[in-house]
Amino acid sequence: MSLVSEIGDRLSSQSVGGLTSTATWRIAYNEFLPSSIGSSSQAQQIAVTPTGGFPEEAAEAMQRKTFQMKVRCAAVTSSTVLDDKMDNIDDALNLKADQTWNSRKYVFVQKQGDRLYLGRDSQDRPEMVQNYVAFRSRT
Repeated sequence: MSLVSEIGDRLSSQSVGGLTSTATWRIAYNEFLPSSIGSSSQAQQIAVTPTGGFPEEAAEAMQRKTFQMKVRCAAVTSSTVLDDKMDNIDDALNLKADQTWNSRKYVFVQKQGDRLYLGRDSQDRPEMVQNYVAFRSRT
């Protein structure tokens, strides 16, 4: 299973978002947030996008994969809704100890830098991003 699928499954299992198009907060994989969304419920989306990673070292049995979370909410809501949703994402990815997600061991998931408010898209919906690195087993 890919990194973004594992992260999306984790967010879904922690009730941060849903994997169906009818979810209040839809989780999208490997894509940027589409701008041509008609309904206000689908305006609330979380995109999990891989952004590469760091080279593996032969002596380590760990991968250091990077990804970005981009969150968008409906135009009528304030940017504080985005902050709350990003807090939910941080909580879901904050590991208290090594955990196994879909048979792969995750040591920890670390934020890289601060959240970045991107402003509003062409349909006046606020957007925010946060970058992460996941330390996980190779298999």
